[in-house]
Formats: sequence, C-alpha cells, structure tokens
Amino acid sequence: MTYDGSVLRLFVNGQQVDERALTGSLYDDGSPLRIGGNEVWSEYFSGLIDEVRVYSRAQSAAEIQADMNTSVGSGTPNPDTTPPTVSAVTPAGQATDVPLTTPVTATFSEAVTDAQFTLKSPAGVAVAGTTVMDATQRVLTFTPAQPLAEATIYTGQMSGARDGAGNAMAGPYIWSFTTGVAPPGGLVAAYGMDEGSGPPWATPPAATTPEPPGTPPGSRAGTVRRCRSTASPVGSRSSTLRHCAWRTV
Repeated sequence: MTYDGSVLRLFVNGQQVDERALTGSLYDDGSPLRIGGNEVWSEYFSGLIDEVRVYSRAQSAAEIQADMNTSVGSGTPNPDTTPPTVSAVTPAGQATDVPLTTPVTATFSEAVTDAQFTLKSPAGVAVAGTTVMDATQRVLTFTPAQPLAEATIYTGQMSGARDGAGNAMAGPYIWSFTTGVAPPGGLVAAYGMDEGSGPPWATPPAATTPEPPGTPPGSRAGTVRRCRSTASPVGSRSSTLRHCAWRTV
C-alpha cells in the first residue's frame, strides 16, 4: 500500500488493484506500528506475513514490482532511482485569456524539496511574487506581487526539485500561457432620469407608512428613465429615490 499525499493505492502481487483519492498528512499518535495484528482489539491477520518493507515515501509501480522480485534477505533493497516530475500545472500550457491575478501552481509526482520556480515576461524579466509549498510537499504555488500585464505571454520554469532519495528532476519543466485583457474603464452603464414631471411637494403625501424623521421638504415627484454610472467619476450629484409610500428605493 502506498500514499503520496493525494492518492492511496493498494497493490497485490506487485500489481495495483485499487486506489482512492485522499488528502492530508499521515497521523502519528506515537503508538507502535503493528503489521498483521492488533492485540488491543484482538484483530489478527489469518495467514503468514513475510518480506515486509517500510519506506518513508510512496513507491512507484516499478519499484514495487522490483521489490516483489527481490527478497529482503538477499541484500540491499532496490534503491529509488526515479526522479520527480511535474504532473500538472495551472494555468495550463498554451492557455489563453488567463486572468491577470491568477496564481501559478505546479504539482509534482511525489513529495519534493528544493523546488525553484521563476515566471518571466517576454523580455526575460522575472516576475516578483511569493512561492509556497503545500503540506504534502507536492504542490507549489506562486502568487505575483502585482497583476500581470495584459495580453502578454508569460513563461514558467520549474527546476531543482529533489525527492526523498535525493533524485533530482531530469531537467527544467517549462511552459507558457497568455494573459487576457482587463475590462475597459470609464462609462460602464447609462440610465435616464426625467425629473421634470410631477408637482413639487413641500411635505410628503399622506401614506400608510409615515415619512421617516429628518426627510427634507422640496422633494420632487418624477419618473426614473436613465441613470449614468462611471468607473472613475469626474463629478457627482446625490439624490434619494422614494416610491409612492415615501420609502427609499
């Protein structure tokens, strides 16, 4: 059985027979590791157990198959020679219209250390930001310090990652994506307002709901036809809309 921080896999006779998606770190309560029996609950495996190996990381299918063909007493266990790889990235390679504030992530095939990530502009300038590795040591996230430039091709490069056995990546993993364009500023909506109709009121009309305290006189009845809204106002006027019961709209 193996667990790499995201998937629990069961192997029988060196072949994977089942798996289940899981997350989180293995729980250690300080108790002894029991194999084949639990005297506390009087639960025991009905059969024989031999050739037991315990590793500090998840073995690959090839490594498990090699263990099946090598007895524990025949010498040194099969060493881990498989380098870690990048199994997934976001944004995906060749992605377009990527939002300008999207974090960049890379997922490794196994837990790693010493991973180094850079994100560069077309001019080769590295983007400033923060890099964080998650608790499983498999997912690295880079968050730019400032929004990325619009309609620009950025190139990410992951390198230097090593697994628990000291195997380094075979080479840098490089991919590119293109950012989108921010929504235009200025006028974003326009509505009309016809304030010229209806008589002026010195006091609010009688209504089932009384006028709120502090309502100023001189209000004008009218019909809302259009309003105007801008992203960056160059001037403003304020008014309060009320319906026939003298409530704020």
